[in-house]
Amino acid sequence: MTRSLGELRVLGAVVGRVGVVACLVAAVVVAAGVAPAAAGVDGDGDVDAVFASANQPDRVCVGDGSGGFTCSDVSSDTYSSFGVALGDVDGDGSLDAMFANYNQPDRVCVGDGSGGFSCTDVSSDTHNSRGVALGDVDGDGDLDAVLANFFERNVACLWEGSGGFTCGYVSSDTNDSTGVALGDVDGDGDLDAVFANYNQPDRVCLGDGLGGFFCGDVSPDTGNSRGVALGDVDGDGDL
Repeated sequence: MTRSLGELRVLGAVVGRVGVVACLVAAVVVAAGVAPAAAGVDGDGDVDAVFASANQPDRVCVGDGSGGFTCSDVSSDTYSSFGVALGDVDGDGSLDAMFANYNQPDRVCVGDGSGGFSCTDVSSDTHNSRGVALGDVDGDGDLDAVLANFFERNVACLWEGSGGFTCGYVSSDTNDSTGVALGDVDGDGDLDAVFANYNQPDRVCLGDGLGGFFCGDVSPDTGNSRGVALGDVDGDGDL
């Protein structure tokens, strides 16, 4: 079972630096908070696509730079994936993929730089994950993962090096979260998390720069949110 942030434990996975772009079935997430890695999963400078698939193998489609793709399974594993984020999780300069899985362990798939992957469970914990975002939430220069979970507490996994994550709950709240985005919404230099919630108020969790969060409702309104994106839509310099 995942612990509270006060009693974190190493779960044994890998995460490192930032990715560039991913296209997927359920959601698209780009890692935030560190410098970009090479574009594409095969290192040829073309944009490729990674698809999170439900009850069938996840897919990777390698682009040819002219709008065409050659597709294959990420692995032979069949998971119920709802979201994926790309980043250089092992620090070797190649893009890797982290999948948010429903009622199953989340997965990290380490890329070989040629479009192939080697996949393992992030931990033995089973969550109802619907979305994932990568970013440096504790300010140590490595990528961390924030997972949006349905009908349970959301989880932040901090990369501590030596092959492991330290995972804990973002807050004590039980949410029906379907998506998450990371960005510095309060302008203090730390990454914050905004969660899209179903039949509940959406939530904003302000990061403390050390991997902890302080959460509140975005507004008192209750909606059936399925995803969230952050950007400066009014041109005032804020997210």
